Amino acid sequence: MERLILHGSPRSWLGYLREVAELVADVAAGGSAGGSPGGSVRGSVGEGPPGPAELEAALVAGEVVLAHHQMLIGLPGPAYDRVATDRALLSRAVDRLRRLQPPKPAVHDAPHRPEAGLR
Repeated sequence: MERLILHGSPRSWLGYLREVAELVADVAAGGSAGGSPGGSVRGSVGEGPPGPAELEAALVAGEVVLAHHQMLIGLPGPAYDRVATDRALLSRAVDRLRRLQPPKPAVHDAPHRPEAGLR
């Protein structure tokens, strides 16, 4: 990552974002993305469906990369238009991952714990 940031080009950065988008989309589709961005995405599917921790990690990665894609609109050049397909893929994957997240308990559903020192 450091090498990419310090010595990469806009093309290599967009390539990295594309690989992350493909990994996120794979997890959202029910695959278990193994490996890491920068390696081959093809053939990196692990055994079985993704677990809750992997779904959460994919959602966080997807939201971050989607934000990077959306910020490209403010930069000069054609990058925003060039990544339109990746952005659409990532948007669908993030939406699916959000739907797959388990519901979070409401604050009022949490067990009541009296304040320390109160009697």
